Amino acid sequence: MSHRPFACGRRSLLVGAAATAALVATGAKNTPVAASASLKARQRTGWSSMEFAMDRGTDRPMPVRLLCPDRPTANAPLVAFSHGAASSGGAYDEVLTDWARRGYVVVAPTHSDSRLLPPRGLSREDERTERVADIQRLLDSEAMLSTLLEPRGITLDREQRAVAGHSYGGMIAAIFGGALWGQPRGNLGPQENRLRAVVAISPPGKMPSAITGDEYGTLETSCLVTTGT
Repeated sequence: MSHRPFACGRRSLLVGAAATAALVATGAKNTPVAASASLKARQRTGWSSMEFAMDRGTDRPMPVRLLCPDRPTANAPLVAFSHGAASSGGAYDEVLTDWARRGYVVVAPTHSDSRLLPPRGLSREDERTERVADIQRLLDSEAMLSTLLEPRGITLDREQRAVAGHSYGGMIAAIFGGALWGQPRGNLGPQENRLRAVVAISPPGKMPSAITGDEYGTLETSCLVTTGT
């Protein structure tokens, strides 16, 4: 299907991020990841959603909200979305459901720092490291996501993937786009994950011990940055 630029309106900068988010590609390094046996699904006009849990190798599974079109869709782009500090994957429906209506598959985990989850006592550095691992785990789980989407007649486009995020999550998106963050980069760059774009909605300009303005200069892929939220 064709993917048209999003119409302007309230929060037009946020909605317009999806036009860039559609430029994405797959890294075929799938690792078996367990989804919970109980799968909740809900349908709305133009989009549908499901919630499941993924094993992150700790004592607490990762809650994931998946939004997708409510109709069969071939070669849907995949967007992994990282929420803001203390928020959750379910707090951004105003934006993410619009992306789903327009043919995108969005996976939005709830990270450990969410106020909806019991605190784990992680340091800020460990929280950040786990956030990065959460998004990487989703990017590496295309086979599992395809299995969930198959009954709905939806297939993923292996050449169309992006990472997006808001605030703290915007920094996570930028890291996947190639921004350095004071740690060995490993396989976080866009080439390693075959990302076509990143979308950073109001990312922090500087965060002590995390990222500096200069480190944003190492971005290696198309990046849409908006601010004001």
